[in-house]
Amino acid sequence: MASYTEATKRLLAATSERAVRLLRLAFFLCADLSCLRSIGHAVATAAAGSGRSEPSAVDLTLWTEPRRSRCIEEHAALYGRRFASFLAACPSAFGCLTGLTLRSLKLADPEVRDILSTCARLRELCLKYCGQPTAVAERLVLRIDAPSSRLVTLRIVGCFFSGIELVCVPRLARLVVETWLGDDDPPLRFGHVPWLHRIRFRLSYQEPFALSNWLANTTSISVLDLDFKGEMVWIQLEDAKFLAPIFSNLKELHLQEIFPGCDLKWTLLYLEAAPFLNSLYVKISRHICGLNRLQCIAEKTNLLREARDFKHHSLNYVEIQGFQPEQTLISYTRLVMGRAVNLKRIRLRCKDECERCDRVRERAGAPMRSAWSEEEKNLVRAQIVRGFSPSSIELIMDDMDLVCIDNWFLVEI
Repeated sequence: MASYTEATKRLLAATSERAVRLLRLAFFLCADLSCLRSIGHAVATAAAGSGRSEPSAVDLTLWTEPRRSRCIEEHAALYGRRFASFLAACPSAFGCLTGLTLRSLKLADPEVRDILSTCARLRELCLKYCGQPTAVAERLVLRIDAPSSRLVTLRIVGCFFSGIELVCVPRLARLVVETWLGDDDPPLRFGHVPWLHRIRFRLSYQEPFALSNWLANTTSISVLDLDFKGEMVWIQLEDAKFLAPIFSNLKELHLQEIFPGCDLKWTLLYLEAAPFLNSLYVKISRHICGLNRLQCIAEKTNLLREARDFKHHSLNYVEIQGFQPEQTLISYTRLVMGRAVNLKRIRLRCKDECERCDRVRERAGAPMRSAWSEEEKNLVRAQIVRGFSPSSIELIMDDMDLVCIDNWFLVEI
């Protein structure tokens, strides 16, 4: 950190005659507060730009233990105190931040309030493995009440809170919650979030709950991404009329990592409840490499629901990843085609490449998966489009590698 501090000071000193437009730094919360102060002073000086316009982005990522994704409680508390000292010692540096990523800190309401009050320009906040890694009963609810904040994106990954309450975050537009480590109840409570329109929720296990209750105060959602990590589907079936007010503005729906063999008729419930939906993405989990380290012990039960007869007039694009020539998937594709009267294109992405899965197959002496032949594709196409006008819907089958690029929440408002 001493070498990093000197290098940072020299690098940023060279910007004294030029306006800084973009600055991103990542470093450890070391025990030497003087190093942190030096970096903070250099950042504040560079961002000030000698009276010129403010930088478009100043992002800090603060690490704790190297090669450790999570800290024990004692370490998390130590790094929490170090961060609090750094924040108090360098208000000018934090005042110019637009992005902040914190990892493995003991964090609760007061610290978050200090962050949002000190970081007046903050637009993106990412918390990874923060909170209190103690018994669930002893964990605190993270309560964010920041009516004057500029926060646009909030990302919470593997955090140890018993719940999150977004009381008042008026500019929040994008929310990501991944690998929740709290209670069995839905971890989020939405208050005043009028601009919130992009949500991603990724869990491997959660006591099933009704989306209509959980999203009751969010009527501006345009993009919803639910990732089940190849484990149980943690949503309750409910009538579409209860979801209709919430999905009245929904344009794009992602239902990801659904376990193989799951009956997909329940997904039509969301199509029925979202009259203005344009795009539907369904991904079947085909991994055999154990990507999800938190193995779920909950039973993977089908959500049985008959597909009601209705017509959808806005859906024009459907994509199914991890598609295989299984009768359930062929029947599901035909069901969607029958409901969406203005559907223009269906894309079936068949080949789900994963280097880890290939290594597992290689160690087991199993044959590697190969691309489909044109004959096989034509046979599946014929089964899907039978009875439909051949020119009305473009049906694409490809063997492109499926690379998960989590960039949907980066799209500008």
